[in-house]
Amino acid sequence: MPPFFSRFALVALFLALPLAARAQDPAVIQRLMQNGQMPRDVAVSVVRKVDAVMRANAERGGENYDDLRQATNRALFGAQAGPGASRPEYDTRLAQVMHRLRTGLDLATLAVYFPQRRNGALLCTNEFGLAIAECDALIAAATLQPTALPYLPPDDGRGLEQELRSARVDRRLGREIVEKVKTVMMGVPRTLSNDQRGRALLQLMEACPGGSRDRETQVRAWHVGPTPGLVRCIGERIARQGGAPMAQALFELSPRAAEAFVRWAGPPAEAAPPPPPPPPPPTMQPRTGPTGPQVAQMSAPQALRQQAEAQLRLRNAQAALSAYESAAQLEPNEAQNWAGVGMCKALLRDFAGAIEAYRRAVQIATTNDAYFVALGRAYAQNNQRDAAVGALQQAMRINRNNMDAREGLRALGGEPPPAPLPEVPDRGAIIGAMATLRGGLVGCAPNFTGRVNFVMVISGETGDVTAVSVEGVENPDEAACMETVVLSARFPRFTRPELSIDYPYELGGND
Repeated sequence: MPPFFSRFALVALFLALPLAARAQDPAVIQRLMQNGQMPRDVAVSVVRKVDAVMRANAERGGENYDDLRQATNRALFGAQAGPGASRPEYDTRLAQVMHRLRTGLDLATLAVYFPQRRNGALLCTNEFGLAIAECDALIAAATLQPTALPYLPPDDGRGLEQELRSARVDRRLGREIVEKVKTVMMGVPRTLSNDQRGRALLQLMEACPGGSRDRETQVRAWHVGPTPGLVRCIGERIARQGGAPMAQALFELSPRAAEAFVRWAGPPAEAAPPPPPPPPPPTMQPRTGPTGPQVAQMSAPQALRQQAEAQLRLRNAQAALSAYESAAQLEPNEAQNWAGVGMCKALLRDFAGAIEAYRRAVQIATTNDAYFVALGRAYAQNNQRDAAVGALQQAMRINRNNMDAREGLRALGGEPPPAPLPEVPDRGAIIGAMATLRGGLVGCAPNFTGRVNFVMVISGETGDVTAVSVEGVENPDEAACMETVVLSARFPRFTRPELSIDYPYELGGND
């Protein structure tokens, strides 16, 4: 066999290989890991899913250009290129588009498939059948703009399965419920067809978890996966509207699994209301107090903070920021509102805005070391090293054991602040300072044996001995010498202006 024919045969064999057998473009994998903040194995899996959609499109054949083929055409021939000015050119370009679709995702197609655009993640999940968090990572990889949060896989359903088991649902039925419900939840928006089932799923998605009319936010909630709370909301809605037959139709559950699902999620039977209390005795005094039982209600800022936390769990930092900013408008003197604003702005890479918000938080909560750490990180991300060091040092002044502040200072090459001064030196510090004087005191009176008492005044600002008198030494020259030695002592500084102490000292014996 001639060498050229052998090479041609190898190329043909490569083109004939199934997509899964070919290696993914390492540059795409690397971008997903760096900008999409994905583990390598997840990045490889996402690229395989995209490759499968591309290959399926090519295998479908036909001469028409859908959105995917148009994007591939742009990757090959430029943003303004059409399908061809003549029939031969049309056929040639279409053949090249089909070949590129079979080849799989590379940097050129990555850029045109996943641009930054309005509802881009929603359009991506509808086109490729991916989880919306996977689409976030692909858009980040295509635009070289890192995602605000690291990639998180959908909930695996273990919590839901455990709740079903606790409710005495058969293990096999519980697994069926988890798998079927998860499949449908992760399948939106593709499964929202314009038929009875699609419209019913859309109504469920709008109702659970509720609180948003934005379609992308609703899809993000369902793509978190089958968490017990969200699935119970769905089940309660089904129990009220159509019961087990509806669950069976929407999730393709077996009759027994549908019955078990509705029984688990359905609202409990309401107890009969208690009889009304007897009317109060007549009185001539006007009633100035409340006329009925007072129920503690959540304030509007609290509700907004809870909404913000829920949006952060859904990886929607922009929606969380809006909620925190609304809470801050209603409650401007609440530090946690401004800390939430700062956290969201940092996630959105608005570091200057994060700094301003965290500064508001620490002005209100002056002893919250965690807020000072967050402020320090925002300064560091904004390339303001000195300000970052200052904020982290303040966190350590508040809490010497704050390891986040300590590690941050180490990373920035800053030093922890000195420990705060005590009111007075502790007993061990005083004994240690006096012990260093023994050699000098013995030198003043080599033949003296007994106890000497030193009455000292120590300055808190410097730790120096400012006055001393010696008791118990009869020889004036020896006493004067000892006073000089004690005046040379240096004690740790303290906050009290001065400290007077009587210090007994044993000399002689083994000295």
